[in-house]
Amino acid sequence: MKFYDVCIIGGGHSGLVAALAFANYKFNVLCVESKTFSSSSKKDIELRTTAHLLPTVSFLKTIGVWKHLEAYSCPLETLKIVNEKDIENFSPKISNNIFQSNEINQKNFGYNVPLEKSINIFRELVKSCKNINMLDYTSLVSSYLEKEFRIVKLSNGDFIKTKLVIGADGANSVVRNLSGIDVFEKDTDQLALTFNVKHTLEHKNISNELYKIGGPLTTVPILDNNKNLHSSIVWMNNKEVTEQLLSLDKKTFALKLNERSLSILGEMSPITAATKLPVKIMVAQKLVGERIALIGEAAHKLPPIGAQGFNMSVKDIETILQLSIKNIRNVGSSDMLSAYQFKRSPEIFGKAFSVGFLNKLAASEQTAFQNLRAFGLDAINNIGPLKRGIMRLGLG
Repeated sequence: MKFYDVCIIGGGHSGLVAALAFANYKFNVLCVESKTFSSSSKKDIELRTTAHLLPTVSFLKTIGVWKHLEAYSCPLETLKIVNEKDIENFSPKISNNIFQSNEINQKNFGYNVPLEKSINIFRELVKSCKNINMLDYTSLVSSYLEKEFRIVKLSNGDFIKTKLVIGADGANSVVRNLSGIDVFEKDTDQLALTFNVKHTLEHKNISNELYKIGGPLTTVPILDNNKNLHSSIVWMNNKEVTEQLLSLDKKTFALKLNERSLSILGEMSPITAATKLPVKIMVAQKLVGERIALIGEAAHKLPPIGAQGFNMSVKDIETILQLSIKNIRNVGSSDMLSAYQFKRSPEIFGKAFSVGFLNKLAASEQTAFQNLRAFGLDAINNIGPLKRGIMRLGLG
């Protein structure tokens, strides 16, 4: 029976970062993935990009991997929030609220990186790391405690011994389910469409969020040989409207997109097909079990607003890593995992509430919510200290 300091179940974005982080500090790591991304929905990861906010970039630099992503990253220097007019008689007029990174003495808020490129780079780094054993097409079957270890049975028939099992296996986490950890879950009755576009105006490293009934449409800049004419789109709406959009022919879909985007980047032309993703709020009631810790979407899943998803996952990884280093002789102990629960739960529940509330403001058809959305954004934009504080808070 092989022994590993840490066994990570899930070899997606978060699992790979966790493996590289622990290996960088000389932990012996097993990373288990039930499939590879070449065999999963390749279309899905091709269409998605991931915002890496400054704290995430700092951590990736610390573990020596950011230098491999930097060449493919597009700076996020400005956030423009546009409140669109929804109701002719009551809704406030269209307003622009601009948040610039230099207002908090930063060159940018972070960087946007293509998800496919990021995952492929991380997989190559994992494969070349002597402290990591990566098993594809392998899943967790069961596990049990034996003294100060957890014994893990894998689908390939192997049994392994470890001090700590990290569940990084997504929203339908097997680790979480086998541990009997329940979740708080809310279906927002929305779908998000993700696709890439070419546009006629330069994006100038600006991310735009356009708020209207049904949910925001977000444009995120993509690096494209310095022409600045490509962006990634995340378009949230209620399920019925989204399905109607997907039923349109390409020309009509493009017309609807340009109408909804207010031509903020000139004329947009989709260059990839749209993929739909369900929009849910999910938080695990506990983040830990006996010698088990949950990270990433196994622990929390939020609407795609404010670039919180992956950046919260990296904060999970940083926290559990620091606690493991601090408790090097007793990794995975109940005291260590209690500390992880204590450190991460307030932020996770706080951001689940705030992002959920912001999503409700963004999507609501009620006049009161629409007015609150508009007046709140204007107040933030016009009160300097409040504005700067919220920008820093958004970075984590």
